[in-house]
Amino acid sequence: MVVDGVVDDSNCRDLEATLDVLMRKDHAHVVVDLGRVKVMDSTAARMLVHAQETQRGRRRDLRIGSVSDTVRQLFNVLQLGYMLPSGPELRDKRQIASRQESRRRIRALFDPVV
Repeated sequence: MVVDGVVDDSNCRDLEATLDVLMRKDHAHVVVDLGRVKVMDSTAARMLVHAQETQRGRRRDLRIGSVSDTVRQLFNVLQLGYMLPSGPELRDKRQIASRQESRRRIRALFDPVV
């Protein structure tokens, strides 16, 4: 499933309903591609966590395929790194540098000495 654009409180229920339909159709694995998401809020992230827990309860698998930088930063801030995909895209040096810079900025918010 590919998600595009903005995912927030205004349309999160639509995404949740679509995921629920996919999960109920006896799919053993559901992959959500968030690579085209420009904006995501914490409501959408929480819904994805809930969907993943629901899928696990059914002894099935919900995975995040790829993520945009925006989603990656949100997941890092919310400490949802376990949901992030691991694979070749993480080996790209620019993305690694971007992640390190994001972490530095977040730390600076809480510890001005950094």
